[in-house]
Amino acid sequence: MRTALSKVVRPELLLAGMKDENGDENGIYTRQYLTCCGTRLADGARAAAADALLTGNAQAAAAAMTGWERLTRSHGSACGALHCDDTVAGLLPTAPISAEAAGAWCEALAQTMTRMENDEAADAVEKLVTNALPAAVRGGRIREWLYENTVGAEEPAFHTGDSRTAERLARGAAAVWENAVTMSPDSLQVNLLLPGSYTARVAGGRVRLTIADNGTIAVDSRAAGEWTLRIRVPAWAAKATVLLHGKKAEVRPGSRIAMKRQWKTGDTVTCGFESAVRTETGYHQAVTVWNGPVLMTLPVTRKQVMALCGAPVRTEKGVTVKAAAMGGASAGRLPVSPELKGSPAETQLVPFAEAKSCQTVLPVGKNA
Repeated sequence: MRTALSKVVRPELLLAGMKDENGDENGIYTRQYLTCCGTRLADGARAAAADALLTGNAQAAAAAMTGWERLTRSHGSACGALHCDDTVAGLLPTAPISAEAAGAWCEALAQTMTRMENDEAADAVEKLVTNALPAAVRGGRIREWLYENTVGAEEPAFHTGDSRTAERLARGAAAVWENAVTMSPDSLQVNLLLPGSYTARVAGGRVRLTIADNGTIAVDSRAAGEWTLRIRVPAWAAKATVLLHGKKAEVRPGSRIAMKRQWKTGDTVTCGFESAVRTETGYHQAVTVWNGPVLMTLPVTRKQVMALCGAPVRTEKGVTVKAAAMGGASAGRLPVSPELKGSPAETQLVPFAEAKSCQTVLPVGKNA
Protein backbone atom coordinates (compact mmCIF):
# COMPACT_ATOMS: atom_id res chain seq x y z
CA MET A 1 0.00 0.00 0.00
CA ARG A 2 1.41 3.38 -0.96
CA THR A 3 1.91 6.17 1.54
CA ALA A 4 -1.22 8.29 1.86
CA LEU A 5 -2.21 11.51 3.59
CA SER A 6 -5.54 12.55 5.02
CA LYS A 7 -7.06 15.73 6.41
CA VAL A 8 -9.26 13.70 8.75
CA VAL A 9 -6.55 11.89 10.71
CA ARG A 10 -2.84 12.49 11.05
CA PRO A 11 -0.75 10.71 8.38
CA GLU A 12 1.14 8.60 10.91
CA LEU A 13 -2.11 7.45 12.52
CA LEU A 14 -3.63 6.58 9.15
CA LEU A 15 -0.57 4.59 8.11
CA ALA A 16 -0.36 2.77 11.43
CA GLY A 17 -4.07 1.93 11.29
CA MET A 18 -3.81 0.62 7.74
CA LYS A 19 -0.83 -1.50 8.68
CA ASP A 20 -2.73 -3.06 11.59
CA GLU A 21 -5.71 -3.77 9.32
CA ASN A 22 -3.39 -5.62 6.90
CA GLY A 23 -5.36 -4.84 3.74
CA ASP A 24 -8.82 -5.45 5.21
CA GLU A 25 -11.05 -3.22 3.08
CA ASN A 26 -13.65 -3.16 5.86
CA GLY A 27 -11.19 -1.59 8.28
CA ILE A 28 -11.90 2.03 9.24
CA TYR A 29 -8.50 3.38 8.17
CA THR A 30 -8.35 1.37 4.94
CA ARG A 31 -11.90 2.47 4.07
CA GLN A 32 -10.89 6.08 4.58
CA TYR A 33 -7.93 5.66 2.23
CA LEU A 34 -10.04 3.98 -0.43
CA THR A 35 -12.73 6.68 -0.27
CA CYS A 36 -10.17 9.48 -0.65
CA CYS A 37 -7.85 8.09 -3.31
CA GLY A 38 -8.38 9.87 -6.63
CA THR A 39 -7.40 6.83 -8.71
CA ARG A 40 -9.57 4.42 -6.71
CA LEU A 41 -12.53 6.79 -6.97
CA ALA A 42 -12.13 6.84 -10.76
CA ASP A 43 -12.11 3.05 -10.83
CA GLY A 44 -15.30 3.07 -8.75
CA ALA A 45 -17.00 5.45 -11.19
CA ARG A 46 -15.96 3.22 -14.11
CA ALA A 47 -17.40 0.17 -12.34
CA ALA A 48 -20.65 2.06 -11.65
CA ALA A 49 -21.04 2.92 -15.34
CA ALA A 50 -20.49 -0.73 -16.29
CA ASP A 51 -23.02 -1.87 -13.66
CA ALA A 52 -25.61 0.60 -14.99
CA LEU A 53 -25.08 -0.59 -18.56
CA LEU A 54 -25.42 -4.28 -17.68
CA THR A 55 -28.23 -4.10 -15.13
CA GLY A 56 -30.06 -0.87 -15.88
CA ASN A 57 -29.45 0.21 -12.27
CA ALA A 58 -30.43 3.91 -12.16
CA GLN A 59 -28.54 4.47 -8.90
CA ALA A 60 -25.33 3.15 -10.45
CA ALA A 61 -25.90 5.33 -13.51
CA ALA A 62 -26.15 8.42 -11.32
CA ALA A 63 -23.13 7.41 -9.24
CA ALA A 64 -20.90 7.30 -12.31
CA MET A 65 -21.02 11.11 -12.65
CA THR A 66 -22.08 12.19 -9.15
CA GLY A 67 -18.72 11.26 -7.64
CA TRP A 68 -16.84 13.26 -10.27
CA GLU A 69 -19.12 16.28 -9.87
CA ARG A 70 -18.69 16.32 -6.08
CA LEU A 71 -14.94 15.91 -6.29
CA THR A 72 -14.46 18.65 -8.86
CA ARG A 73 -16.63 21.02 -6.83
CA SER A 74 -14.14 20.85 -3.96
CA HIS A 75 -10.91 19.69 -5.59
CA GLY A 76 -11.22 20.41 -9.30
CA SER A 77 -8.34 22.02 -11.16
CA ALA A 78 -8.65 24.10 -14.30
CA CYS A 79 -6.75 21.57 -16.43
CA GLY A 80 -9.53 19.06 -15.83
CA ALA A 81 -7.86 16.90 -13.17
CA LEU A 82 -7.99 17.11 -9.37
CA HIS A 83 -5.93 19.26 -7.04
CA CYS A 84 -4.68 16.48 -4.83
CA ASP A 85 -2.06 14.27 -3.55
CA ASP A 86 -3.21 10.69 -3.92
CA THR A 87 -5.86 11.28 -1.24
CA VAL A 88 -7.58 14.27 -2.84
CA ALA A 89 -6.40 16.65 -0.13
CA GLY A 90 -6.23 20.28 -1.15
CA LEU A 91 -7.60 22.95 -3.46
CA LEU A 92 -4.86 25.60 -3.36
CA PRO A 93 -3.57 26.58 -6.83
CA THR A 94 -0.09 25.49 -5.78
CA ALA A 95 -1.22 22.01 -4.72
CA PRO A 96 0.03 19.10 -6.83
CA ILE A 97 -2.17 17.36 -9.40
CA SER A 98 -1.81 13.59 -9.70
CA ALA A 99 -1.14 12.56 -13.31
CA GLU A 100 -1.99 8.96 -12.38
CA ALA A 101 -5.45 10.03 -11.20
CA ALA A 102 -5.89 12.17 -14.32
CA GLY A 103 -5.28 9.09 -16.49
CA ALA A 104 -7.67 7.01 -14.38
CA TRP A 105 -10.43 9.61 -14.67
CA CYS A 106 -9.87 9.84 -18.44
CA GLU A 107 -10.61 6.13 -18.66
CA ALA A 108 -13.65 6.32 -16.36
CA LEU A 109 -15.19 9.40 -17.98
CA ALA A 110 -14.56 8.21 -21.55
CA GLN A 111 -16.46 5.01 -20.82
CA THR A 112 -19.20 6.91 -18.99
CA MET A 113 -19.48 9.25 -21.98
CA THR A 114 -20.24 6.27 -24.23
CA ARG A 115 -22.16 3.94 -21.93
CA MET A 116 -24.39 6.65 -20.46
CA GLU A 117 -24.42 8.89 -23.57
CA ASN A 118 -23.41 11.65 -21.16
CA ASP A 119 -22.25 14.92 -22.75
CA GLU A 120 -21.05 16.30 -19.39
CA ALA A 121 -18.61 13.40 -19.25
CA ALA A 122 -17.58 14.21 -22.84
CA ASP A 123 -16.87 17.84 -21.87
CA ALA A 124 -14.76 16.63 -18.92
CA VAL A 125 -12.83 14.18 -21.11
CA GLU A 126 -12.12 16.89 -23.69
CA LYS A 127 -10.71 19.16 -20.98
CA LEU A 128 -8.47 16.37 -19.67
CA VAL A 129 -7.23 15.21 -23.07
CA THR A 130 -6.51 18.78 -24.23
CA ASN A 131 -4.69 19.95 -21.11
CA ALA A 132 -3.81 17.48 -18.35
CA LEU A 133 -2.77 14.46 -20.44
CA PRO A 134 -0.36 16.24 -22.83
CA ALA A 135 1.13 18.15 -19.88
CA ALA A 136 1.82 14.82 -18.16
CA VAL A 137 3.91 13.56 -21.10
CA ARG A 138 5.44 16.83 -22.29
CA GLY A 139 8.83 16.40 -23.94
CA GLY A 140 8.53 12.61 -23.95
CA ARG A 141 8.93 12.47 -20.16
CA ILE A 142 6.31 11.17 -17.74
CA ARG A 143 5.46 13.74 -15.07
CA GLU A 144 4.09 12.22 -11.90
CA TRP A 145 2.79 15.57 -10.68
CA LEU A 146 1.40 18.57 -12.54
CA TYR A 147 1.17 22.15 -11.27
CA GLU A 148 -1.03 25.00 -12.42
CA ASN A 149 0.91 27.56 -10.41
CA THR A 150 4.58 26.62 -10.17
CA VAL A 151 5.41 29.75 -8.13
CA GLY A 152 5.42 28.51 -4.53
CA ALA A 153 4.33 25.01 -5.58
CA GLU A 154 3.95 22.51 -2.75
CA GLU A 155 6.03 19.36 -2.92
CA PRO A 156 3.95 16.16 -2.73
CA ALA A 157 4.37 14.10 0.42
CA PHE A 158 4.91 10.83 -1.46
CA HIS A 159 5.50 9.36 -4.90
CA THR A 160 3.60 6.68 -6.81
CA GLY A 161 6.31 5.90 -9.38
CA ASP A 162 6.66 6.60 -13.07
CA SER A 163 5.67 3.10 -14.21
CA ARG A 164 2.31 3.19 -12.42
CA THR A 165 1.63 6.72 -13.68
CA ALA A 166 2.59 5.75 -17.24
CA GLU A 167 0.24 2.74 -17.12
CA ARG A 168 -2.77 4.82 -16.06
CA LEU A 169 -2.01 7.57 -18.57
CA ALA A 170 -1.75 4.98 -21.35
CA ARG A 171 -5.01 3.33 -20.30
CA GLY A 172 -6.72 6.72 -20.14
CA ALA A 173 -5.50 7.78 -23.58
CA ALA A 174 -6.49 4.42 -25.09
CA ALA A 175 -10.00 4.70 -23.62
CA VAL A 176 -10.42 8.21 -25.00
CA TRP A 177 -9.51 7.17 -28.56
CA GLU A 178 -11.53 3.96 -28.29
CA ASN A 179 -14.63 5.96 -27.36
CA ALA A 180 -14.06 8.98 -29.62
CA VAL A 181 -16.31 7.36 -32.26
CA THR A 182 -18.84 4.73 -31.21
CA MET A 183 -21.48 2.71 -33.05
CA SER A 184 -24.95 1.22 -32.83
CA PRO A 185 -26.56 -1.05 -35.46
CA ASP A 186 -27.80 1.92 -37.51
CA SER A 187 -25.66 4.89 -36.47
CA LEU A 188 -22.20 6.23 -35.73
CA GLN A 189 -21.63 8.76 -32.96
CA VAL A 190 -18.70 11.17 -33.11
CA ASN A 191 -18.20 12.01 -29.44
CA LEU A 192 -14.81 13.71 -29.84
CA LEU A 193 -13.28 15.16 -33.01
CA LEU A 194 -9.96 13.39 -32.54
CA PRO A 195 -7.98 13.04 -35.81
CA GLY A 196 -7.72 9.47 -37.01
CA SER A 197 -9.46 6.69 -38.92
CA TYR A 198 -12.38 4.79 -37.37
CA THR A 199 -13.98 1.66 -38.88
CA ALA A 200 -17.22 -0.08 -37.89
CA ARG A 201 -20.06 -2.17 -39.32
CA VAL A 202 -23.26 -0.15 -39.69
CA ALA A 203 -26.47 -0.96 -41.58
CA GLY A 204 -25.03 -4.23 -42.87
CA GLY A 205 -21.76 -2.88 -44.27
CA ARG A 206 -18.35 -1.51 -43.42
CA VAL A 207 -18.05 2.20 -42.79
CA ARG A 208 -14.84 4.15 -42.25
CA LEU A 209 -14.73 7.70 -40.93
CA THR A 210 -11.51 9.65 -41.33
CA ILE A 211 -11.30 12.77 -39.16
CA ALA A 212 -8.75 15.40 -40.23
CA ASP A 213 -7.08 18.07 -38.10
CA ASN A 214 -9.33 20.77 -39.60
CA GLY A 215 -12.53 19.04 -38.46
CA THR A 216 -13.41 17.46 -41.81
CA ILE A 217 -14.98 13.99 -41.64
CA ALA A 218 -14.51 11.89 -44.80
CA VAL A 219 -16.95 8.99 -45.22
CA ASP A 220 -16.11 5.67 -46.88
CA SER A 221 -19.39 3.72 -46.74
CA ARG A 222 -20.29 0.28 -48.03
CA ALA A 223 -23.47 0.08 -45.97
CA ALA A 224 -26.55 -1.32 -47.71
CA GLY A 225 -29.06 1.19 -46.38
CA GLU A 226 -29.50 4.48 -44.58
CA TRP A 227 -27.71 5.17 -41.35
CA THR A 228 -27.35 8.14 -39.03
CA LEU A 229 -24.21 10.14 -38.30
CA ARG A 230 -24.42 11.92 -34.95
CA ILE A 231 -21.86 14.57 -34.04
CA ARG A 232 -21.39 16.11 -30.61
CA VAL A 233 -21.07 19.89 -30.63
CA PRO A 234 -18.87 20.93 -27.66
CA ALA A 235 -20.24 23.33 -25.07
CA TRP A 236 -17.18 25.61 -25.35
CA ALA A 237 -17.94 26.53 -28.98
CA ALA A 238 -18.92 30.19 -29.32
CA LYS A 239 -20.40 29.40 -32.73
CA ALA A 240 -20.80 26.09 -34.49
CA THR A 241 -21.57 25.16 -38.09
CA VAL A 242 -21.70 21.85 -39.89
CA LEU A 243 -21.34 21.63 -43.68
CA LEU A 244 -22.54 18.64 -45.70
CA HIS A 245 -21.48 19.05 -49.34
CA GLY A 246 -21.43 22.81 -48.83
CA LYS A 247 -24.92 22.94 -47.32
CA LYS A 248 -24.70 24.81 -44.03
CA ALA A 249 -26.53 23.84 -40.86
CA GLU A 250 -26.44 26.00 -37.75
CA VAL A 251 -26.13 23.94 -34.61
CA ARG A 252 -26.34 24.78 -30.93
CA PRO A 253 -23.22 24.42 -28.74
CA GLY A 254 -23.66 21.71 -26.15
CA SER A 255 -25.96 19.62 -28.36
CA ARG A 256 -25.74 16.91 -31.01
CA ILE A 257 -26.62 17.03 -34.68
CA ALA A 258 -28.04 13.93 -36.40
CA MET A 259 -27.86 13.36 -40.15
CA LYS A 260 -29.68 10.34 -41.56
CA ARG A 261 -29.16 9.45 -45.21
CA GLN A 262 -27.81 6.92 -47.66
CA TRP A 263 -24.15 7.75 -47.18
CA LYS A 264 -21.75 7.20 -50.06
CA THR A 265 -17.99 6.97 -50.32
CA GLY A 266 -16.66 10.47 -50.91
CA ASP A 267 -19.26 12.23 -48.74
CA THR A 268 -17.68 14.82 -46.45
CA VAL A 269 -18.88 16.67 -43.37
CA THR A 270 -16.98 19.75 -42.21
CA CYS A 271 -17.36 20.83 -38.59
CA GLY A 272 -16.52 24.42 -37.72
CA PHE A 273 -16.38 25.08 -33.99
CA GLU A 274 -15.39 28.69 -33.37
CA SER A 275 -13.53 29.15 -30.12
CA ALA A 276 -13.82 32.27 -28.00
CA VAL A 277 -11.34 33.66 -25.50
CA ARG A 278 -13.04 33.66 -22.12
CA THR A 279 -12.32 33.61 -18.39
CA GLU A 280 -13.69 31.34 -15.69
CA THR A 281 -13.82 32.41 -12.04
CA GLY A 282 -12.61 30.06 -9.32
CA TYR A 283 -10.50 30.06 -6.18
CA HIS A 284 -10.69 33.38 -4.25
CA GLN A 285 -12.36 35.01 -7.28
CA ALA A 286 -9.20 34.43 -9.31
CA VAL A 287 -9.67 33.54 -12.97
CA THR A 288 -8.34 31.15 -15.58
CA VAL A 289 -8.12 32.07 -19.27
CA TRP A 290 -9.43 29.79 -22.02
CA ASN A 291 -9.16 29.69 -25.79
CA GLY A 292 -11.91 27.22 -26.63
CA PRO A 293 -10.96 23.96 -24.84
CA VAL A 294 -7.33 25.05 -24.39
CA LEU A 295 -6.31 26.29 -20.95
CA MET A 296 -3.94 29.24 -21.30
CA THR A 297 -1.27 30.14 -18.77
CA LEU A 298 1.14 32.94 -17.95
CA PRO A 299 4.76 31.81 -18.43
CA VAL A 300 6.89 32.83 -15.45
CA THR A 301 10.63 33.35 -15.34
CA ARG A 302 11.00 34.44 -11.71
CA LYS A 303 9.33 33.77 -8.37
CA GLN A 304 6.84 36.60 -8.65
CA VAL A 305 3.08 36.22 -8.36
CA MET A 306 1.16 38.15 -11.03
CA ALA A 307 -2.34 39.64 -11.22
CA LEU A 308 -4.59 40.05 -14.25
CA CYS A 309 -5.15 43.75 -15.10
CA GLY A 310 -7.30 43.57 -18.21
CA ALA A 311 -9.52 41.29 -20.23
CA PRO A 312 -7.64 38.72 -22.36
CA VAL A 313 -7.66 39.41 -26.10
CA ARG A 314 -6.80 37.37 -29.18
CA THR A 315 -4.17 38.94 -31.43
CA GLU A 316 -2.17 37.74 -34.44
CA LYS A 317 0.42 36.40 -32.00
CA GLY A 318 -2.10 34.52 -29.86
CA VAL A 319 -3.87 35.30 -26.59
CA THR A 320 -2.46 38.21 -24.59
CA VAL A 321 -3.28 39.83 -21.24
CA LYS A 322 -2.10 42.79 -19.21
CA ALA A 323 -0.57 41.61 -15.94
CA ALA A 324 1.28 43.24 -13.04
CA ALA A 325 3.35 41.89 -10.17
CA MET A 326 1.74 41.71 -6.74
CA GLY A 327 3.29 42.90 -3.52
CA GLY A 328 3.32 40.73 -0.41
CA ALA A 329 1.19 38.01 -1.98
CA SER A 330 1.22 34.37 -1.00
CA ALA A 331 1.49 32.05 -3.97
CA GLY A 332 -0.68 29.46 -2.22
CA ARG A 333 -3.46 31.67 -0.87
CA LEU A 334 -4.00 34.22 -3.60
CA PRO A 335 -5.66 37.42 -2.34
CA VAL A 336 -9.16 38.38 -3.43
CA SER A 337 -8.07 42.02 -3.90
CA PRO A 338 -4.39 41.94 -4.87
CA GLU A 339 -2.06 44.85 -4.13
CA LEU A 340 -0.22 45.66 -7.34
CA LYS A 341 3.50 46.30 -7.48
CA GLY A 342 4.54 48.08 -10.66
CA SER A 343 2.69 48.88 -13.86
CA PRO A 344 0.76 46.35 -15.94
CA ALA A 345 2.53 45.00 -19.00
CA GLU A 346 1.19 43.07 -21.98
CA THR A 347 2.13 39.40 -21.85
CA GLN A 348 1.45 36.58 -24.27
CA LEU A 349 -0.12 33.47 -22.79
CA VAL A 350 0.84 29.93 -23.78
CA PRO A 351 -1.13 26.65 -23.63
CA PHE A 352 -0.89 24.97 -20.23
CA ALA A 353 0.25 21.71 -21.83
CA GLU A 354 3.34 23.44 -23.26
CA ALA A 355 4.39 25.50 -20.23
CA LYS A 356 7.30 24.50 -18.01
CA SER A 357 6.93 27.22 -15.37
CA CYS A 358 3.57 28.92 -15.21
CA GLN A 359 0.87 30.76 -13.33
CA THR A 360 -2.52 29.58 -14.52
CA VAL A 361 -4.75 30.88 -11.72
CA LEU A 362 -4.66 34.70 -11.83
CA PRO A 363 -6.03 37.08 -9.17
CA VAL A 364 -7.94 39.99 -10.64
CA GLY A 365 -6.35 43.42 -10.10
CA LYS A 366 -7.48 46.91 -10.95
CA ASN A 367 -8.56 47.73 -14.50
CA ALA A 368 -9.51 44.10 -15.14
